[in-house]
Amino acid sequence: MNCADLTPRPERKLAVLTCMDTRLSIRTLGLKTGDAHIIRNAGGIVTEDSLRSLVVSHYLLGTEEFMVINHTDCGLMHTTEQDLRTRIQNCSGTAAVAPAFFMPSKTSKKMCAINAEAVYASLDPQESCRARICLRRD
Repeated sequence: MNCADLTPRPERKLAVLTCMDTRLSIRTLGLKTGDAHIIRNAGGIVTEDSLRSLVVSHYLLGTEEFMVINHTDCGLMHTTEQDLRTRIQNCSGTAAVAPAFFMPSKTSKKMCAINAEAVYASLDPQESCRARICLRRD
């Protein structure tokens, strides 16, 4: 498909929130450019910013389904916020001022459930085209 033929609206009316891990690819899901909105961050965690993107995707660009993909062996689950702050301090000589976002549990199932609750909380339950959420653990 030519980029000129693409629109900001996802062809499959799908938004995917997933980890920024380079091993995760939209091709794994059978998606191509233009099929879905892909939102990535460390851990595939619903943060205020990723939630903002999902809300825009749904209310302004017609997304009807969300897929939250967390995966095994996520690097974010093998460290703590304090470890990250210490590493930043040691490398830069300056304390980290912005908060890091870590999940309260290293269990991917629990992580998926927390993500789903956060996404559902942002949607209007009275809306007739309420989006569905699919949780996938890679």
